[in-house]
Amino acid sequence: MTYDVFLSCRRNDSCRKFKDHLYAALNRRGIFTIGDDDELERGRDEAILKAVEESRYVILVLSQNYASSTWCLDALAKAVECTKSMGQTILPIFYDVDPSEVRRQTGSFEKAFSEHEQVFKDNMGKVYRWRAALNTVGNLNGWNLQDGYESRVIQTIVEWIFNELNESISSVSKDLVGVNSRVEGFLSFLDDAQIIGISGRKGIASVLVLKLAAFLPILERIIITSRDERLLSTFGVDKVYEVEPLTDEEAFKLFSSKAFKKDVVGEEFLELSKNVVEFANGLPLALKGLGSFLFGRSIKEWSSALDRLKENPAENLLMYMNDFIDSKIGLQTVLHQSMNIATGGS
Repeated sequence: MTYDVFLSCRRNDSCRKFKDHLYAALNRRGIFTIGDDDELERGRDEAILKAVEESRYVILVLSQNYASSTWCLDALAKAVECTKSMGQTILPIFYDVDPSEVRRQTGSFEKAFSEHEQVFKDNMGKVYRWRAALNTVGNLNGWNLQDGYESRVIQTIVEWIFNELNESISSVSKDLVGVNSRVEGFLSFLDDAQIIGISGRKGIASVLVLKLAAFLPILERIIITSRDERLLSTFGVDKVYEVEPLTDEEAFKLFSSKAFKKDVVGEEFLELSKNVVEFANGLPLALKGLGSFLFGRSIKEWSSALDRLKENPAENLLMYMNDFIDSKIGLQTVLHQSMNIATGGS
């Protein structure tokens, strides 16, 4: 996920001031938050919907005028879809509306939908999608501003998300193969050095080691991460810890956990899996991205995707993929493009 939180409310509405205060409080707490009109240009609907996909939590500030905005309804419907397909969590804030109004589309919501049904009379599927999404959100646990002062609600929300994120980080090693041994190696590497560099190939646990180390009593030291050891030397580091790449066994286990949701690989997929793992060259982000993309696909689709990746002229497509991993476009965009070319899709 690119962001911790996507925060949205109706533009130019009464809830705007509350949204701005919540946004500031989240970022002060170190929670990486993006607003619907923040780093994203106004009117760029696709970019905003992409931000919804790339956020772990989606906060929707629901107000009396919320349903009058088709963009807000599109974002809300997208968030509901993401909870089912990608595991995001929606956190509704009922600013000046009752959850039942959202759930049943009564009051100001009823008026807004009367207008939508006229405008979209030739596309009622869109209206039904909005209604279903509002019903889902109206049934979720959230915060009602009628239950307390705004400042108290903001504090409660920020602390809840902060604690949830910390819990996720503290248990992240359960999902990432080979992490524990590298954390142990890093900790045993520490001595009296005050400035420590962490180096490793792209995607090889450097950032993860730093995140895990943040919960241990070692931050009296300065820790700098870079793949370029020469760059680290310019910062005057006392020691450089080289993070070992994944072993073949670890790489296969990580890929299998994403491609099959288990360690055991069916015989019919075994050779293809070995080829994919070899192609990923031990890069965790590539292994996870490839595995997630190939999950549930047929052998034919596996073969087509792998062939396309190998056919990239001049430069290895894997390097191209790694550049996309670090961008907001994401690895799956590259893979979908490859699959479409291979299968004649559009």
